[in-house]
Amino acid sequence: MQELSRLRQYPTSCRLIDNEQFKFGATLKPAPSSSWEHFVEAAKKFFVINVKGFDPNKMTVCTLLFEGDKKDMTSQHK
Repeated sequence: MQELSRLRQYPTSCRLIDNEQFKFGATLKPAPSSSWEHFVEAAKKFFVINVKGFDPNKMTVCTLLFEGDKKDMTSQHK
């Protein structure tokens, strides 16, 4: 977020979600409907927690939304 401010490329929307909201949202997520979806979700969780080393009790989320034409999006994505 500090980098965005420094570059003066402001998103259309920016949301910061604390750990309590993150956990609440995870509990509301629908259960996987197939064994393949269950496997993919388990693999993602394993990767984030065990490989990347994130603590699920300290994780937060920041979502950014940018709008514009293709040229603007390419620039902002970089």
